[in-house]
Amino acid sequence: MMIVIIGPSWLGTDTSGVSRINNESDPVRMEIELAFERGVPIIPVLVGGARMPSPTQLPQSLKKLAFRNAAEVHAGRDFHHHLDGLIQSLLETTAVGQQNSSVARPLQ
Repeated sequence: MMIVIIGPSWLGTDTSGVSRINNESDPVRMEIELAFERGVPIIPVLVGGARMPSPTQLPQSLKKLAFRNAAEVHAGRDFHHHLDGLIQSLLETTAVGQQNSSVARPLQ
C-alpha cells in the first residue's frame, strides 16, 4: 500500500515554472508510477488544506490518481479524529488485501 501525502505545493514548480510532477525523473512521480504498474493500492492523503490535483494537472501516467478518494487530515482539534479514521481505513484495506489474493503483495 502506498500513502501519497498531498500538500498545497505538492505539484511544485521547477526553476522554469513548470510543474515538477511533469518531469519524468521526479522521484515522487516515479514512485507513484511504479505503484500503479505493480497494482499497489494508493491512498492519497490531503494535508494543509490541499485539494486533489485535477487530471489536467497530472501527466498521463498519473491521471488515475486524480480520481482516487482522498482522506483529509487537518491540524487542530480534529487531528486525532482524522488520523483515527485514516488508520481504520488502512486496517480495513489491509484486511481485505489479506483475504484477496488479487491484491498486490508488498514491494520488497
